[in-house]
Amino acid sequence: MRKPTSPHLQIYRLQITSGLSALHRISGVVLSITSAKIMIGLLVAGFFPESWSLLRAIVTPVSITIGLSVLGCVWFFHSLTTLRYLYWDFARGLDVPDVIRSGQCLLVLWMLCSLAFVVFLWNTRVL
Repeated sequence: MRKPTSPHLQIYRLQITSGLSALHRISGVVLSITSAKIMIGLLVAGFFPESWSLLRAIVTPVSITIGLSVLGCVWFFHSLTTLRYLYWDFARGLDVPDVIRSGQCLLVLWMLCSLAFVVFLWNTRVL
């Protein structure tokens, strides 16, 4: 007879605070890895000029705009959750109703900021 490895996970209901905390950590990792990849790509392109032609053949303005849109949405989420955690560091808004309300407000604000950024990015012909 197999016993479950983590019985507490079967009865645990995901809360907004734990979900946003996990997504905050994941977004931080995504931003770090993406930043490192961009820097490595720029270094390689700087040391090997022939790689620029390969890069220009692979990367199109549409793919750059899509990448910037996704990265911008991740950045907005990470920045807004950071501000929320800094607010908590001042021992403000720590009551359960305030925590839930701030999480809901964060999600709405994140969607509005991300939508405004994506609309701005797609309407400006920078690339």
